[in-house]
Amino acid sequence: MKEKIIVFGTGTYYEKYKKELQSYKILAFLDNDVKKQGKILDGINIVPVKEGICLSFDYIILLSKYEDEMKEQLKCLGVPLSKIIGMEDFFKSRVYREYKVYTNSVCSTDYNALFVSNSLSLTGAPIVLMNTAKILMEAGYTPIFLSNTDGKLKDELLEMGITVVVEEHLEAFSYKLQCWLDRVELAFINTFVYYRALLNCNLSGKKVFWWLHEGENYYENIQANMEDQKKLQSLCILGVGSVACKSFQQVYGIQPYTLLYGIEEIKQTRDSGNKNDMITFAIIGSVIKRKGTDIFIKAIKLMDAELRRKAIFLIIGEHSGSDPALYDEILNIQKEIPQIIVTGEVDHREMPDLYQKIDVLVCPSRVDPMPVVVTEAMSRGKLCIVSNRVGTALYIDDGENGMIVPSENMEDLKKAMEFVIMNPAKCKKMGERSRKVYETYFSMESFRFNLMDIVNCLNKN
Repeated sequence: MKEKIIVFGTGTYYEKYKKELQSYKILAFLDNDVKKQGKILDGINIVPVKEGICLSFDYIILLSKYEDEMKEQLKCLGVPLSKIIGMEDFFKSRVYREYKVYTNSVCSTDYNALFVSNSLSLTGAPIVLMNTAKILMEAGYTPIFLSNTDGKLKDELLEMGITVVVEEHLEAFSYKLQCWLDRVELAFINTFVYYRALLNCNLSGKKVFWWLHEGENYYENIQANMEDQKKLQSLCILGVGSVACKSFQQVYGIQPYTLLYGIEEIKQTRDSGNKNDMITFAIIGSVIKRKGTDIFIKAIKLMDAELRRKAIFLIIGEHSGSDPALYDEILNIQKEIPQIIVTGEVDHREMPDLYQKIDVLVCPSRVDPMPVVVTEAMSRGKLCIVSNRVGTALYIDDGENGMIVPSENMEDLKKAMEFVIMNPAKCKKMGERSRKVYETYFSMESFRFNLMDIVNCLNKN
């Protein structure tokens, strides 16, 4: 007979983990939001807490980041603690742990360095973590790559001889992450995604680097407590530039060390010849408002029609479906302006060919600590137009080796793109000078030196 449970929480946690509850009989959902009470979720009633606890149940499962407050509320209402199960305890004791290991004949199983990625997508943070693993591999470490989701980066890692493990819900449960940390000498945890699991792990005596890539928008509703502060003392906290470091410091009161990433140079694949007189602008990255895709298309719309006809505007990146209104807006403007081309996501291995076609990389993000696409474009000597909310702006001398525009200012972005079209030779020189920024701060040689300096310093201590 199925155990009878009540689920406290109807938000994203339930949606994410509900398949794990299929072997239980859910009697009701509890929610303190009066707007949800009385509604039906997956065929089951959402009821007030006082009403739900009157049912005959075996356990109440807490599915929310406000677990402590929920537990206290139930306790005050007379629910025995033995009948209240937190999310992590539920998974640890009642859900069979599964993970997939991907390896091949050149991968070593005798690993001693763990790299935990926020995904295995061919996007910025996972790619630079792969480059980190590559450098430490050259330094004598044997890496294993771990992520909570699968993706195309896995194939590149396997080609390098790195074993890849995919384990669902890794970001939420410390017991899963702890199991992997206990097997290695050194670990790199990439991005803020893993904060919940990481800060609940036993980190005593472990060499763990937490490399942050996020801006302040990721820390909304995050409140540091004294226990978190103690845990953080056990970590070597790193940030990819001032935006990431400052955003973390504002919440936790700790200043991370700056570790700029390094990327391989995007090499020219073939002579493009004289393609035509058209200037090709491109925005590359997820089609979301944070990346400023809407700002880009609105600036294009504002441009002088004659100048606009002398250019092509590429929108390159995955559309996740999280903002259908934005995507519809792009498609509607594309109908009006045929110079706009929406390509969808491009395989990272095709990027050299892609950069060959691009003249100007546009990054009008609202928040973007250190976008890899800007660095890649600089490695090819391409002019970059970035907003002042992009971390790379700190390394750009406006009008000398790139262009900086105020964030969310469509008019200034329009003027910048029109200036490029009217002054192609001058802007080509600006792009060529941008390569020096890549060589100085973001080359693999510079990254190797900075990374090994930090690793060696931690090993000495």
